[in-house]
Amino acid sequence: GTAVWHPAWHLKDQTRNWVEYFAERNRFLTGLLYKDGASGIFEASLRDESNLGLRMEYASMALKNLALKDLLSGPSLFLKGQEEKKKRAEKIRLSMEGRPFPASSLPLPSVQAPDPQATSRAKRAAKAALGLIYCAVGSSSQNPEREVSSTDSWLSLAFCSNAQVYDESGLVKSVKKNAPLFRKLYKENLALTAELIKRWKDLSKAYREADMASIKNWEAIFRS
Repeated sequence: GTAVWHPAWHLKDQTRNWVEYFAERNRFLTGLLYKDGASGIFEASLRDESNLGLRMEYASMALKNLALKDLLSGPSLFLKGQEEKKKRAEKIRLSMEGRPFPASSLPLPSVQAPDPQATSRAKRAAKAALGLIYCAVGSSSQNPEREVSSTDSWLSLAFCSNAQVYDESGLVKSVKKNAPLFRKLYKENLALTAELIKRWKDLSKAYREADMASIKNWEAIFRS
């Protein structure tokens, strides 16, 4: 019930849409329903947010923050206005990314995904740390520096400020570094995650008592 909007393996695709808002929201909700404590939540959230920042997925960062805000509002508001929340998520996605366009007239991606086995964990961690600093400062290039597949890892976009990302359907979208926006969204996520951890016990109790996966609740959602 609570994972009704969750697409399989969605984190492997950078070309996500409004569905990501519901997926992120329900991911945290599942934790509140089934996890007694908040151990590991901050580290996991920080890792995910850093990953999105390195890939210049600012709309994804914004949708994740929106999901956390709605979750923190409590179960009484959480279940209301699902269609309105969908439209809001769509608006955020389009305003921050624009619509993807056909890639038929463009050359095939020229950058291959790095072999994870060929790069040590220490080197990946060092590159991630330096990449985050790069995300937070400086300006971006006016022209695309790379063309990558949406299935490529964040390593392909580390230290890149402007790129074109292809998906499996033949569409491409442009991603461009925006250091001020990255800092704003990253700081906001840290604050929201800290609040979630602080209120974990009370929120967990409230959501469990609300019986989020009940037929009654979901009938009300689909009838609204």
